[in-house]
Amino acid sequence: MRNGLSEDLIARVLGTAPKYTLAELEEKFPPRNLPEGAMVTRFAPSPTGFMHIGNLYSALIDYKLASQSGGVFMLRIEDTDTKREVEGAVDIAKNTMHRFGFEYNNDEKYGPYFQSQRKDIYRSVAAELLRTGRAYPCFLTAEDMEKIRAEQSSAGFATGIYGEFALDRNISEEDARTRKAIK
Repeated sequence: MRNGLSEDLIARVLGTAPKYTLAELEEKFPPRNLPEGAMVTRFAPSPTGFMHIGNLYSALIDYKLASQSGGVFMLRIEDTDTKREVEGAVDIAKNTMHRFGFEYNNDEKYGPYFQSQRKDIYRSVAAELLRTGRAYPCFLTAEDMEKIRAEQSSAGFATGIYGEFALDRNISEEDARTRKAIK
């Protein structure tokens, strides 16, 4: 496993120091008291459009899995694409869930249920992954990645940033500091 990053570099990579430790997150979000085999599922529509039959089908599967196993069905709004957000789409999603009998359990203890409001949680987990060397900062630009994908595609490889194409995977902390200062 690669070496982890220092706390100050993690804060620079993430744009801020993490708000929580993993222990604090585990205390903040304790295990649910559910029966053995119970499933916790979620339907996560994006408010970039209105509900359609595909959304309902997906919600039905998640709802049935949770209810048949004695679990929990949640509604989490994927509201990170603010440029394309459609006014009123969140209310339509909520009303549609109720209209079709898909009652969701958004227990405040496990929220927030809007993706954009969970940044501190995700940033804290990302910090732990960087700290322990299970993740690394990537400095590839969109253009760099597009070039890699084009080369992979023309060579018959699956496209993506993996293996030899993950150019920043093994950079040193000093190299990461230098690249972060340049960007």
